[in-house]
Amino acid sequence: MWAVIFCAICNVLGDAADLLANIMRLKSDLANVIEPDFGLLDELLSLEVLTRRQYATVRSERTVFDRNDALLHLLVSEDQCDKFVTALQRTDQAHVVNCITPNGGQTHCSFKLSVLFIVMQVVNRRFFNFDFLIHFCTHLCYIMSLHHD
Repeated sequence: MWAVIFCAICNVLGDAADLLANIMRLKSDLANVIEPDFGLLDELLSLEVLTRRQYATVRSERTVFDRNDALLHLLVSEDQCDKFVTALQRTDQAHVVNCITPNGGQTHCSFKLSVLFIVMQVVNRRFFNFDFLIHFCTHLCYIMSLHHD
């Protein structure tokens, strides 16, 4: 039961596992706003997201849109997507990061630690009933919805 609650909390808080799904969902929009030619591809090469061959393939595309399509097609893992977000941040493309991740990729550690502390308090209670658990989860979801707005 606690595993289910923990997974639900992680899903509400968000994690890196959402990056690949978000990038794939937004692929056509991202292809219109990413600027690959002024440091992004070089940064992706240095972060080992792209191999030299992939770098050359993307660079050889005629238009910026085609380069973006080729680049996005190569992102197939969460690790690559995490490094892709890092490269976007390093090349001053925060507007793109804001489209992909909530809060522009910024993590609110103190908030997450507070939630973790509350969850641990609930876990450590020796007695609680189902109504208490529903009440707790409802309030937690409400607080998290306020935090993400």
